Amino acid sequence: MKYLKSLFFPIVGLVFVFSPHTYAQVTRNPVLLTPEDSVTLGAINQILSLFSLALDTKMFEALVDVYAPDAVIDAGNNTLTGLPAITDFYNRTFSNASLQTQHTSTTVIGYNFTSTTAASTSYADALYFGPPILARLPGFFFPNQSLIIREKFINQYKKGSDGAFKISHQTGPIVLVRNDPSDAIGSRG
Repeated sequence: MKYLKSLFFPIVGLVFVFSPHTYAQVTRNPVLLTPEDSVTLGAINQILSLFSLALDTKMFEALVDVYAPDAVIDAGNNTLTGLPAITDFYNRTFSNASLQTQHTSTTVIGYNFTSTTAASTSYADALYFGPPILARLPGFFFPNQSLIIREKFINQYKKGSDGAFKISHQTGPIVLVRNDPSDAIGSRG
């Protein structure tokens, strides 16, 4: 039971999370969190919530508290390196005043906790409302007025010199489900 952590902190409550060294072990090794891991998982949840808030309120300057200065986002067909490139991308993609968004982090699994690093796999729902957006950027094509996307993110975090965790590497968004409400039966004239 190399990965099993037996310490349970009653104030935190019974929280199961995975603490493996490889993703394959995530599905096999549920463990109780140590108090330190619970604090780190709380920080990860705050980071993911701040990410959603930054996009939905169009306060892109808040991304400085989400991503490390040298962060990398690997979104499959698009790789962004460094906080300026990441901030610029989100600003160009979501700044249109007619585009209203609602991002909700729904599931967060934390693992690989150390005193200075951590990882998570998280799922989110992204809802987009507004007039059609016909080619904002490569990979962003919203042909209709509303769109619902179920996404997955795999994040690596590192603690900065200020003691705060930030995303250092992100894989995603990985689109799991894309539901275009205008394609629903009965929604066309």
